[in-house]
Amino acid sequence: MPAASRSREALYALFRAYVADRTRKTWHFYPYSLVLKRIFDAFQNTVTCESPDEFLRSLN
Repeated sequence: MPAASRSREALYALFRAYVADRTRKTWHFYPYSLVLKRIFDAFQNTVTCESPDEFLRSLN
């Protein structure tokens, strides 16, 4: 599996864990997480996180 794919999957796992934790604390977070998921997906499709240099290059 390429490093970029592993990195992307790791970020999704962290996102899912964050949403699950916050939703357990208060169910009101769940509707917000649906909007946040779309923003997160757009970020994942736009930004490259393979290295710090690639990340900075993808921001410009």
